[in-house]
Amino acid sequence: MDRQAFTVGWICAVKTEYVAACELLDEEYPPLPSVSLHDSNAYTLGRVGDHHVVVACLPKGRYGIASAATVAKDMLRSFESIRIGLMVGIGGGAPGEKHDIRLGDVVVGCPVGRSGGVLPYKFGKAVQDKDFEITGSVNSPPTSLLTALNQLDMIHERKGNRIADIVQAMVALNPRVREKYQYPGAEKDRWYKSSFTHVDSKVGCDVSCGHAVPAVIQRPQRPMGLQSPVVHYGVIASADQLMKDAVARDRLSREHGVLCFEMEAAGLSNDFPCVVIRGICDYSDSHKNDEWQGYAAATAAAFAKELLQILPKSAVVESRRVVDALSDRGNDKFQVPFHLTGLPVTGCFVDRDREMQEMEQNLLPTKERHGRKIHILYGMGGIGKTQLAIAYARKHQKTYSAIVWVNGDSRDTVLQSLAAFSRHAGIRGVPDLKATVARQAPDMEAEAKAVLQWLALEGNRRWLMILDNVDGEATADDGDAHAYDLTSFLPPADYGSVLVTSRLPSLGELGKPTEVGRLRLEQALELLSDRSGLQASSAGTQNVLAFNLHKFPTLADRLADMTKLVERLGSLPLALVQAGRYIHETKTNCSKYLELYESSWLRLVAETPRLRDYDNGSIQTTWTISYERIRRTNRTAATFLQLWANLDRQDVWYELISRGHDGCRDCGWLQEMAESEIDFKRVMKALLGYSLVESRQRTDSYSVHPVVHDWCAETISRGMDGLMMTAVKLVGAAAPDKSEAEYWVLQQRLMAHADRCARQIEDSGVLERVEPVEASDAFHNLGLLYADQGKLVEAEAMYRRALDGYEKAWGREHTSTLDTVNNLGNLYADQGKLVEAEAMYQRALDGKEKAWGREHTSTLDTVNNLGNLYKNQGKLVEAEAMYQRALDGYEKAWGREHTSTLDTVNNLGVLYKNQGKLVEAEAMYRRALDGYEKARGSDHASTLTIAKNLHLLEINQVEQERSEETFQQVLDKNEKTLDTDKHSQSLPSTARSALARLKAGMRRRKHEADNRL
Repeated sequence: MDRQAFTVGWICAVKTEYVAACELLDEEYPPLPSVSLHDSNAYTLGRVGDHHVVVACLPKGRYGIASAATVAKDMLRSFESIRIGLMVGIGGGAPGEKHDIRLGDVVVGCPVGRSGGVLPYKFGKAVQDKDFEITGSVNSPPTSLLTALNQLDMIHERKGNRIADIVQAMVALNPRVREKYQYPGAEKDRWYKSSFTHVDSKVGCDVSCGHAVPAVIQRPQRPMGLQSPVVHYGVIASADQLMKDAVARDRLSREHGVLCFEMEAAGLSNDFPCVVIRGICDYSDSHKNDEWQGYAAATAAAFAKELLQILPKSAVVESRRVVDALSDRGNDKFQVPFHLTGLPVTGCFVDRDREMQEMEQNLLPTKERHGRKIHILYGMGGIGKTQLAIAYARKHQKTYSAIVWVNGDSRDTVLQSLAAFSRHAGIRGVPDLKATVARQAPDMEAEAKAVLQWLALEGNRRWLMILDNVDGEATADDGDAHAYDLTSFLPPADYGSVLVTSRLPSLGELGKPTEVGRLRLEQALELLSDRSGLQASSAGTQNVLAFNLHKFPTLADRLADMTKLVERLGSLPLALVQAGRYIHETKTNCSKYLELYESSWLRLVAETPRLRDYDNGSIQTTWTISYERIRRTNRTAATFLQLWANLDRQDVWYELISRGHDGCRDCGWLQEMAESEIDFKRVMKALLGYSLVESRQRTDSYSVHPVVHDWCAETISRGMDGLMMTAVKLVGAAAPDKSEAEYWVLQQRLMAHADRCARQIEDSGVLERVEPVEASDAFHNLGLLYADQGKLVEAEAMYRRALDGYEKAWGREHTSTLDTVNNLGNLYADQGKLVEAEAMYQRALDGKEKAWGREHTSTLDTVNNLGNLYKNQGKLVEAEAMYQRALDGYEKAWGREHTSTLDTVNNLGVLYKNQGKLVEAEAMYRRALDGYEKARGSDHASTLTIAKNLHLLEINQVEQERSEETFQQVLDKNEKTLDTDKHSQSLPSTARSALARLKAGMRRRKHEADNRL
């Protein structure tokens, strides 16, 4: 057969895998007479389904990435017609909570998130607890193979896979392979705890480790209908060393979603388009499972056979030859491999579709768009900008000839990054560059300049430069070592793509900006689930660790707790990652973490280990950087951020400052901030400039992220009692008087800030260290605010604080003290505590009469309040006397038309109605109504209330008149029908007396009405 007919290359690493592959060929062909001169491979040729297949194996004893790459390279020399490849063999599994991987199962390398399906890594040393390093990223399998994998996965879900049947048929046809390749039995599948290492390397686990329950993780048997091996799709990790460390296995699996470990795939995926298929023969730990290697090799080969049987021949033949694709790439002299070394790569990245699409639309090279493309990702620290930039680079690394990753933290880090790239790419653009490890500053400058010149060379147009963490203001004249001119490090050529990540929205003017916002709820739950090991849904769950079952009796409970934590952390990725890390390492749950977060923020954050995949490590440090830079350039903004910790995190607007600053006369910086809205917005601009606050254009206000708010309270504002009292005075002074138009709107807007101040006062115990005297007026105003909003318990607490302060500062008889006493009386009256209310009113009245006299309006206010109280107690005579005294005094002081006078007129109307004096009540209501219409307008709430009362009174009067007419009819009827005995004679006489009284009342009301007219 002509060698040009072979389109599929099948590569194995060891003899066991090679045998399984050959045994499962549908047809085996005789060897070809010769191969390429420089090809040292041995081949088996055959057919699977409609495809002609070349099978090769690595040389005996030569394993690993380099050897696999050599075999693939030689295969392509002899079989230039190959379009796709298969890397099929055995590997070590990474079982866990999310993936119930067992020996004999099959793992297929497929794209997950930004990974192409194979994750290259390396160890410092392959011993317990040592770190490892992600060394790059590889291509995903060809589209034709991915399409076939999807189709096969669908078939398996509907009908089950045929892996077990294929293996059983293989061993039945050839008894020679039966013993080594048949199923060993579930009883020999032992998954040991990660902390339990193999004791004696000279003997097997049966002897050395045994079947002890404490060491072996107990798993339920798979359902009866699931006898065939299970196929898992996901990330396969590849290195030159065998993974024998369970702790390192678990860490890579947790952080990067790894399902399997092996030693060859990283050498193939970029230069040999293939899918990697691995049968699981051990658990990537120190325990021996050699007896599973044959069966695992057979299951992997059986899956490969199933895949080729459904793969259309046309899909393969019509695709490009591998050698052609490699030839095109090899001709690009500007091609530089992308490496992840040194980057904070995470294995738990959550897709950001909107942001990714915006970057792709702006940055990807197209024939239609010319010129240099610049995109700015901006947002607060910890929001995920760097991870998004890494995800973009990994996804599109083959689109660009080179990706230059630059640490933009400072000018020095920019130079270091560019110099490192020049060495990696072998750029020698400047003659005096020295190939030494230790570089001096002039050489580093020259290397950086050489890279920028190289990016500007004609023909080098498909590069991507990523400048990460450019957070220094280029124009700031404050001695900031991190500030530099970003544009001086942009290549001069008018082509290529530049991606910048920053906290500074102002950099958006350099290109197209995209704000990186919070995660959606489902994204945040996914991230927390990945990092904590807790599962937010039951999808794919076959095995849940015991501690999870214990702490979360139902999935709904767990999801509810996770949702509460996500919402409390404001869906901030950095905070979620830290929470997940702590939950995972302490085996706690979300509700307990939330409890600790609320009660012990600083200690909890300090106890969480530093995160490898975030440059600044924790939420403690990431915003401290921004805060220090703000403090150097705008101290007022920095101080206001400290003050903001004592206000609600949302809805800070200019009117709050402009109204409230009168209560903070001793605070000069706040006075300056309140001078004009321009001054206020200048402060907000400084905070917006580092993405520490958010703008709400609909309400023209500003808010701060909940976790940033927590950070402010626990760090930069902690222990600052003066700022806490300033916040109280600010909100108290901003509270409106009830005479203001639509005062209730402003009251409602201030309530959240009042609540925050109240909590801060209570939780901090500040009044034990600071006398309440200085904030007495503020406490009094906050008491009024709470009382008007019906929050009587809170109002009482504020009044008590104000009273305590006034009594200490001015004494019991001072008028300010007495005003608060009067308001406490109002409060107790509203609460129904009438005895306490009367005591307060009487104290206030006695004091005011001494201080101001009997006819002072403040005295009369308390008299009026006493009238209200007596009315509610049913003491109507006493109430009428109080109302009349207040009315007489108001008329003298304010006149008949003043609203205070009219309030008392209305109170008298209500009293008369309750006494049954309907004519007198009507007169009072009408007087109050006429006055309110003049003073407040016909649409005012007070006016409408009076109108309603008058209407109800008139209805009452009409009904009484009808009752009188009915009574007369009854009386007439009784006179005709009653007997003449003594008892009967008395009834008409009694009825006549009642009717006479009713008629006299009607005549009196008619006479009074005529007089009014």
